[in-house]
Amino acid sequence: MFRGGRGVVSRPARGRRAIGEGEPASGEPIPGEWGDRGGKNRGGLGVGLRMSDWTTAKPYFETTAVAHLSTLMKDGAPHSVPVWVGVEGERLAFFTEAGALKDRNLQRDPRVAVSVTKPDDPLAMAFVRGTAVERLEGAAALEVVDRISTLYTGEPYPIRENFVAWLVEPGRAWGRAYDE
Repeated sequence: MFRGGRGVVSRPARGRRAIGEGEPASGEPIPGEWGDRGGKNRGGLGVGLRMSDWTTAKPYFETTAVAHLSTLMKDGAPHSVPVWVGVEGERLAFFTEAGALKDRNLQRDPRVAVSVTKPDDPLAMAFVRGTAVERLEGAAALEVVDRISTLYTGEPYPIRENFVAWLVEPGRAWGRAYDE
């Protein structure tokens, strides 16, 4: 309930419709809406949205879209930064300076979340929650750094030292364009 300009008004719970807004009027969740936990709609993703998998999300990370990487701070607070990403086999890849905050966070707690939107269609999006399973250094890191840099700029990365590359094993992934 909330207080509006004319007394107390009751709003239906998310995923439920008020009586008179359509069926079912029983108060049960409407299939495919926020409160619906049945079928493939896990966790209330929204009207008509369905959980997909890495196969569906992967193409969104193979573009030049800047992604947002979230790691966990010592106190459990999220730390989110924009990053260039690439795909290495069935893993998501990104790079950073050795010893940077995201590098230190991942060495302590490898859980990550990464999201991306298409530059020309911000409603086309994907996310991955997973685990950073491999930290590459030296020449192995530079190979990944250069592949990602070439994707974004057409050239290898100009700085040649003090970088690490992380490979993320997707645990949960979702991708969707609203025009589908």
